[in-house]
Amino acid sequence: MVSNKIISCPFCGRDYPFTKEFKYENGISYNIGNANRFFFDINRIMSDNLFYSPKAYEITITRCPYCHEDRLTVNSGQITIKGKQNGLYNFNEKTDSCLNMQIRPKSVHKCFPDYVPKAICEDYEEACSILALSPKAAATLARRALEGMILDYWEIPAKSKGNLKKEIAELEGKIPIDQWKAIDALRNLGNIGAHMENDTSVIIDIDPGEAEKLLILIEHLVDQWYIAKHNQKQLYDDIVGINNEKEQERKNASKAPAQN
Repeated sequence: MVSNKIISCPFCGRDYPFTKEFKYENGISYNIGNANRFFFDINRIMSDNLFYSPKAYEITITRCPYCHEDRLTVNSGQITIKGKQNGLYNFNEKTDSCLNMQIRPKSVHKCFPDYVPKAICEDYEEACSILALSPKAAATLARRALEGMILDYWEIPAKSKGNLKKEIAELEGKIPIDQWKAIDALRNLGNIGAHMENDTSVIIDIDPGEAEKLLILIEHLVDQWYIAKHNQKQLYDDIVGINNEKEQERKNASKAPAQN
C-alpha cells in the first residue's frame, strides 16, 4: 500500500513515499514495503480484539530505498477503535513531545551540500537534535549558525565583527527588508536562550514549534544564499560551456575541406 505520506531521508536527503506492502507465502505474511509500523502498551502488542488502550506506543521503521538506512521513531497515543483500518490501527497521537521521539537517527535535519561550511552544518544539526528536549538551547544554536553564515557569506567590516546586532545592521539594504527583519528577530529569540532576563523572576520560554521556525529560517537562508548561488554559477558556467563548444564546432566546420 502506497500512502500519500512523503518522507525525507535524514541520511541522504532524498524523498520517498511511505509504503506498507505484503506478500503471503504458506500462510505467512512478509513485509515487502519500505515501512513497518506496530503498536504496543505495557502489557502486550496490540491484537485485533483490543478495542481500547489509553496509553499506547507506536513504533515506525522506514528504510530509504536509495541509501538503505533505517529511520526509527516512537510516538505515544491511544487506540480507540476496535480492529484495523487498511492494515493499520487507528492511532490517535498525543501531543506530549517528550514521548514523540526520533530514535534513529537522533534528529531529522536537512542534508546540506558540502560547500556549506562544516561549522554551520554542525550547529544546525545539533540544534535539530535537541529541539524537543531544549527549545531554548536549539534557538541559541540557530542564532550561532546565523552568525556563522553572515560572517562567512557577507563581507562584514572588522569594526562590526563580534557583535551579531552590528553584523546584522551591516546587511540592512543589502537583502530584502522582510528577510532582514526575520534575521534580526531570530537574533532576539536566540538571546532568550543565551542570556538570563535582567529580572530573574521573569521567565520567557520558547516552545519546540517556535524553535523549529528558527531552524526552518536557517534552512531557507542556506537555500537562498549558498545553494541558489551555487546553482546560479553552475547554470552560467554550463551556458558558457555550451557556447564555447558550439564556437569550436563552427571553427572546425570552417576549416574542413570543401566537398567536391
